[in-house]
Amino acid sequence: MINQKDIQILENKLNTAMINHDINTLDNLLDDQVVFINHFGNILKKSDDIQSHKNKDFDIEAIEVLKNSVVLFKNTAISISNTTVHARFGNKKQTDHLIYNRVWQKNIDESIKVISATVTAI
Repeated sequence: MINQKDIQILENKLNTAMINHDINTLDNLLDDQVVFINHFGNILKKSDDIQSHKNKDFDIEAIEVLKNSVVLFKNTAISISNTTVHARFGNKKQTDHLIYNRVWQKNIDESIKVISATVTAI
């Protein structure tokens, strides 16, 4: 079973990995078949998301979680995070109000990974 504390820890790890462009942690937290829809409406695969962090297409400087809620199921959890994201795209600094909706699933090997994620700009 998944519990709320586990998901909160994983959400923090994922946010920190995005800020630090930590490819190894991102690779471990994202399922190989993850489907990610970014705030531009683009549908990305794991390799696309990892590559954007490798290339540093954007540089997330900070993620402020304003509110987070988690809905638990047996081996799955949905995490909804209302955030303010401070980032740099090229030379341009930008602050966005984003909602991250992530579905975490516990696997047979006991690992918990993101299987689906959507980011919505508010």
